[in-house]
Amino acid sequence: MYINETEFLTSSLDMSLKLWDKYLQGTAYTFETHEPLHSLAVTGERSDILVGGLGQGNFVVYGLTNKNQLDIFQLAHGEPISQIVSLSKLKNKYFATRCVEGHVNIWSATNHPDRLFTLFNIDADEEALAPL
Repeated sequence: MYINETEFLTSSLDMSLKLWDKYLQGTAYTFETHEPLHSLAVTGERSDILVGGLGQGNFVVYGLTNKNQLDIFQLAHGEPISQIVSLSKLKNKYFATRCVEGHVNIWSATNHPDRLFTLFNIDADEEALAPL
């Protein structure tokens, strides 16, 4: 994931997140986690917050300015988070997480995010959801 002209991020199932530096031609910083990372997104009004889908439905929040862990949100979803998206049309004040079951949560893009609301199974067929 591209951060700026000289830095980019990678995550992997080896339980690490690496910040790479073009000028160092290598890793500038490594965040170690206790669970595999499945997805990443940069968010926040100043694009200074990194959210990573962690393990079985959790996410971790990092501050990019000070390169520090800000929060871990346990049980954000019941299944692994497959996608995280910063909501740029709303000035990156919010981000969305989506789990492998299709449930979406909308969060405040702060150092300690709050869940604002949930959309259940957005992939479900509308006819299957309609009452008989």
